[in-house]
Amino acid sequence: MGWRGGNACIYERTFALTCGGVVEPLLDAVADRLRLEGSEVLDVGSGTGRLAAAATRRGAVVTAVDPDPAMIREAQRLRPDAASRWLVAGAPTLPFPDAGFDVVTLAFILNHVPSPVATLRDCARVLRPGGVLAIAVWGDSGLVEAWDAVLGVPGAVRLPTPQLPPDEDFDRTAEGLAELCGRAGLTVLGRSQPAWTVRISVDELWQAPLAGLARIGRQVAAQTPAVQAAMLEALRSHAKRAGSSEFLTVRPSAPVVLARASG
Repeated sequence: MGWRGGNACIYERTFALTCGGVVEPLLDAVADRLRLEGSEVLDVGSGTGRLAAAATRRGAVVTAVDPDPAMIREAQRLRPDAASRWLVAGAPTLPFPDAGFDVVTLAFILNHVPSPVATLRDCARVLRPGGVLAIAVWGDSGLVEAWDAVLGVPGAVRLPTPQLPPDEDFDRTAEGLAELCGRAGLTVLGRSQPAWTVRISVDELWQAPLAGLARIGRQVAAQTPAVQAAMLEALRSHAKRAGSSEFLTVRPSAPVVLARASG
């Protein structure tokens, strides 16, 4: 998906918040395996730079890449010191020679690429011997019930959900992610599933699907304006049943796996 400049701003205020809770647990897991201070870290799919900034605060030398120029521009605007290098690039065609980094981080990217296996292999390719690949994927965004309420309004058209081919698909659990790493020829070092709590404004959150972001955005974009208005009311009603019509409190969780190149 391409992100227009304004959409990257909306992403930062919405889905980046729901993703952000995995950053410190993921880096803690890496730090248990090697010293981050002075390590060369490649953050693949860096988005608006939250993970890159956290790694830099821990003393890492970070290269941040994202396939969308708008995301890179927004990251540089918000967090200019988060990385020593910013590049428009992505896996599985990373523009780096083999064995150039101590750590590669890959947070919430495998949910969106056509070939998770090729993506993992390319990330492993640029790791130095003994290096660590740290991967997080969505297990539960905490928003499933909210989006079900949104898509359940009368008149809503549900588009088919794109599916990966069987040889690329995987269970969105720590065990499923570890199995995928095995298929990509990686050795799994550890796995976990951190969870965190996020409180977000309902009206702010609605801007993300309204702007076409993520799979829910594709669904919302296919609706008429009247149905979209009903969807917002359904989202407010869902939040009200949970305690507030203005704010939604969600508890996302994400499988995290650490791996290294085999051999």
